[in-house]
Amino acid sequence: MTVLALTVALMSGGLLQERQPPPQMHLVDTATLEFVAGGLLRANADLDSMSFQQLQVERGRLEEARRSLVAPIVLLSIGGAALITANVLLFGIPVGSLGAALGLVIVGGVLYVAAGVLLVVGTIVLISAIVNNARNGSRLRRVEERINSFNGPGGNPGQPGDVPPPPPPMPAPASGWSVPQTDFVLAQF
Repeated sequence: MTVLALTVALMSGGLLQERQPPPQMHLVDTATLEFVAGGLLRANADLDSMSFQQLQVERGRLEEARRSLVAPIVLLSIGGAALITANVLLFGIPVGSLGAALGLVIVGGVLYVAAGVLLVVGTIVLISAIVNNARNGSRLRRVEERINSFNGPGGNPGQPGDVPPPPPPMPAPASGWSVPQTDFVLAQF
């Protein structure tokens, strides 16, 4: 039960604490952020209207927003281990006395409840992380495509649709093949 309490407290990100966590500092160019009514950041801004710098900020935001899958996998692993342990305690250990059997049933029942909670919470967190990463991944691909449309052939950002200058014209071909004349001897036998 202590493990469950510690796991929930660590996974809450400071929401269960009485004091507020310190604010996170981010260096963001405020000119690149677009706000809608109420000061909320418009998450689904039209990518076609964003400048090159705004697209780079959006790419950084999306890369930071990727959620790790480690925590939900650990929750599922601990829940599975608790479920196996509860099954062993309830059905795998022969007990001679009634007091020992009652103790194993109580401990096994508590482990079943803890395993159920951990498995449900781990599954929900894992699914939400996968969905969030998929949504951010598709938007990140659209941002990358838009950034690549800014990059010209030399790698310098230009305007979308900029056409590189044509190559210089080729010289006119000669009227025939000429054989170069040499006046030195390579070898003499």
